Amino acid sequence: MSTYLKYRVKKHNGAHRFLPNFIKSVLDRVEGLSGPVDHATRTKNEDILCDVLVKCYGDTFTFLTVHSSRPTCLSKIAEFTNHQSKNMIAAAAAIGDVKALEMLLTTESANGWDKSPAFGFPIATAAYLGHVEVVKTILRRFDCQDLDHPYEHVFSSSMTKSLSRCMNKVTKLLAAFHPEYFSVVDCNIFRRWLIKAVQTEDVNVVKAILGLKHQGGVEMYALGLEVACEIGHMEIIRLFFKKDLLNINQRLEFRGRCGYESPLTIAVSSENVTAVETLLELGASVNGPRLFGCGRSAAMPPLDLAKHLQQHDIIRVLVNHGAKFKEPRGQPI
Repeated sequence: MSTYLKYRVKKHNGAHRFLPNFIKSVLDRVEGLSGPVDHATRTKNEDILCDVLVKCYGDTFTFLTVHSSRPTCLSKIAEFTNHQSKNMIAAAAAIGDVKALEMLLTTESANGWDKSPAFGFPIATAAYLGHVEVVKTILRRFDCQDLDHPYEHVFSSSMTKSLSRCMNKVTKLLAAFHPEYFSVVDCNIFRRWLIKAVQTEDVNVVKAILGLKHQGGVEMYALGLEVACEIGHMEIIRLFFKKDLLNINQRLEFRGRCGYESPLTIAVSSENVTAVETLLELGASVNGPRLFGCGRSAAMPPLDLAKHLQQHDIIRVLVNHGAKFKEPRGQPI
């Protein structure tokens, strides 16, 4: 649908012209504030707004298939036209036009945290597209006095979008801003952020997220370690122990699972030999702590788990470090 909308904006023909005209009009107004741009930049900005509108507005199809005079369209058109300021702020944020954005935010009623019907929340859109200077501009104008505004929800959405798109500079900027204005992070949100941070494979992004206070326990870090082991990023693996977030030989209870694991069994479960070697270098007990439970990996010492997974290279590493198979009663063979 985005491709079709881009075509309609460029060709400007055919029926149902409200959206093509709307995008052109918004861009004309933004350019009126910051100055004209060349043809290539104008085309790029049109494409960005088409993509963002299709992503943020749930009823684009109606505008492109139903005549604007129909009752089903009239109320939707009113929603767009009654929020021109919000649409312009979000459009400037989407295309990364800091000059226009700053001019728009000078009015008392303007707010970079308010949702545009067409282009969503300006800060979230800017975070998604990686516009660092736009995010800085909106953060500088943050006003926490409006207690009825869902600021934390908007911030959380912005952080999630920047992490999902690996916009690492934006992520670090948002993480630095968070402690100043917001309280601890909900455990489910923190878990999602930490997993995505590890998946970026950027150590500084992981450090930024780990620096946030959250409502979860040590299992949050265990999940992050699990992802780092699966990816095979040794520097991130070491980070969990350098910062004393995890003890190399502690039992780890995973919420939603019956039983316990240790950092070493997490590494074995990832089937990554280098991760296992790294944890052994950090001082992990080769036979693991005493583990009790009914989960597959929770009930098994590292060597038994490696055997169960048929990971011969990991078995060789563990045996070379002195690991022993155990009898059912738990005594080394």
